Parts: sequence; C-alpha cells; structure tokens
Amino acid sequence: ALLRAWFAEALAVLPEVPGIDLAVYCDTLLERYSNPWVRDTVERLAMDAENRLSTFVLPVVRDRLALGLPVDVAAFVLAAHFERAWRAAPVSSPGGGPTDAAEASPAVGEATLAAHVRSAAFLGDLSSHVSFVAGVAASWQTVGGVGVRHAMRVVA
Repeated sequence: ALLRAWFAEALAVLPEVPGIDLAVYCDTLLERYSNPWVRDTVERLAMDAENRLSTFVLPVVRDRLALGLPVDVAAFVLAAHFERAWRAAPVSSPGGGPTDAAEASPAVGEATLAAHVRSAAFLGDLSSHVSFVAGVAASWQTVGGVGVRHAMRVVA
C-alpha cells in the first residue's frame, strides 16, 4: 500500500514517457518487489540513503510543493530515514549537547525534530520550506512514537 501511495504521489508530477504507460510500469515494479526470491536488506537499502532520497524523492517533493500539492508519503519516507539514523547513532541536539540514541525521538519534541530536519544538508532548499519541515517532523514524531509499520498504515 505504501508503494502504491508513493507511486500516486510521484506520478502526479512526472512527465509522460512516450511509449510507456507509467501506471502499468508501477504494477510491474510491484510484481518484482513481491517476488520472494528477490530479497534485499534494510541495511543495504539504507546505504547512501541521502543520495538516493536526493535523486528520487526530493525532485518529486519540489514539484509537488510548487503545485501546492501535499507530500505526505514523501514526508513519511524522510521521517523513516531520520528515525533510523537517530536510533543508529547519537546525534547532537540543536542546543549543543548530545542526545542519547536510545531516547525515543518523540520524547524530544517536534520542535527539536524540526531543527534536525532543517540541519540536514541533503535537503538543500527544502530545509527552509516551513510546511515541508513541519510535515517531516510531525511524521517523524509519529514514526518514533508508534513505529514504522503502524505509521505506514496511516500514510498509505
């Protein structure tokens, strides 16, 4: 359901590709992803995540925001990335002190999460887009509070 929701978010701003029905292409991708013999690990997928997000997700975000469209699925994807990074290693709080990685991200508050989103260099110009940052921070707080799987059901 999440991939279908992402495809819908992305297809709304992607230009047509001559000779390719993008909706059918998305269905083909879902078939491939559901093949039990084609496995991948979260760890491998998370490698170089910021480059992948910059290449494949952020252009869709920019286009949707320019048209005044919501970016709920993209915000969730970014929130999941930030939550994984948060739990993987201690991060510095905007106040200067370290934050314990074991501390749940929702416990620190949405304003602190938004400060971390704004400081993410890979977001470029989006780090100063107020409603985008607020949406990612709110989604991140939800992900940290209820877990990725539950939060995913809400988004998709």
